[in-house]
Amino acid sequence: MKNQNPIMALFDSHREVEPSSYYTWDGLADLLQNPTTCAKSDAAALAPQLSSEKTKAAVLANDSMTLLWADLDSGNQSIADIKQQLQAIQIGSAVIYSTASSTLENKRWRVLIELEAPIFCDGWVDIQESLAILLKGDSSAVRVQQILYAPCRTSGSNHYQYEIIPGQPFSKIPDPVAKIIDDLKAKRKVVFERISETIEARTNKIDSGISLINDSVDIETLLKGYGYKRKGRKWISPNSNSKTAGMILFKNGRWFSHHASDSKIGRAVEGGVCGDVFDLITFFEYDNDPRQSLPKLLGFLDLEAQKKRRFEWVKNRGGS
Repeated sequence: MKNQNPIMALFDSHREVEPSSYYTWDGLADLLQNPTTCAKSDAAALAPQLSSEKTKAAVLANDSMTLLWADLDSGNQSIADIKQQLQAIQIGSAVIYSTASSTLENKRWRVLIELEAPIFCDGWVDIQESLAILLKGDSSAVRVQQILYAPCRTSGSNHYQYEIIPGQPFSKIPDPVAKIIDDLKAKRKVVFERISETIEARTNKIDSGISLINDSVDIETLLKGYGYKRKGRKWISPNSNSKTAGMILFKNGRWFSHHASDSKIGRAVEGGVCGDVFDLITFFEYDNDPRQSLPKLLGFLDLEAQKKRRFEWVKNRGGS
C-alpha cells in the first residue's frame, strides 16, 4: 500500500511565506518526472517539515521533521556511486536527482531519504550531520529551516537525471550513522566540560552581572552582527582566511573556537579559546577590556529595566 501521508511542503518559490501544497513520498515521482524549466531562483522550494512556515522558530516549535536529505555538490559522482554509498550506510528508500546547478562536466545531486515516521528536531539534526559527513555533503543540511529547490532545469542545462530507490523507510538509526553521532557527541561533551570549568572560574559577584548580560542578548544574532557565518553546526570567524568553520556554539550560549583570529577573545582553554555573549561584546565593542564593558552594559540594562518599570507603572494607572 502506498504511503499517503504528506512528508513535505511545497512553496511556489523561495520568496513565498506559505506553502501552496503538500506532497507524499509517492507524490515525489511527479516532481521528478516533470522538472520545471526556469531560473533556479524561480524554482519551487520544498521544506522537509510540515509547520507551514520556513522560520527557524516556527520549525523548532512544531518539532517534527518528516524527511532526511543531503546535497552532494563535489566529486562529479554518478548515480551509481551515490547508490553504493547509501547501501554502505544501510539506507533504503530514497530518491536522487540532479540539482539546477548540475552539468555533465560537474554533476551535483540532491538525495532525499524517506522516514518511516516524523522525528524530533534534535534527533534529526544529529542524523543530518552524520549523513553530511558520511556522504561528504553540504553542512547546511543541519539547519531545520533550510529549504530545498524542487527538481528544475535551467535554460541551456545539459544535465538532468533522477532515480527512485525502493526499500524500507528510515526507522532505526543504522550503525554507521549512529557511530558518527556518538563520536561527535563525545567530542562535544569533552569540549563543553572543558570550557564550562574555565568560564565558571569567575568570581560569583562578577559572574552574576555577566549572567544578566548573557541572558539579555541572543548570541546567534550577535555572531551574525559581528560577521560570523554559520556553516552547519559551526561558525566561521569574520577574520579567518580559512573556509573551515572553527567555532562551536552550545545551547547555553557558551562557545569554543580554535580559529587563530579569535585567539584574543574570551579565555584560553586547551585547543583554543572559549567564552559567552559578554566576551564577544567586550572584544568587539570595548577594546577587550571587561573593566569598561561590565559597568557600561549593566548600566544600559538597568536603564532599560527602569524604562520598563516606568511603562508598567503608567499602564497600570490607565495612562498612555
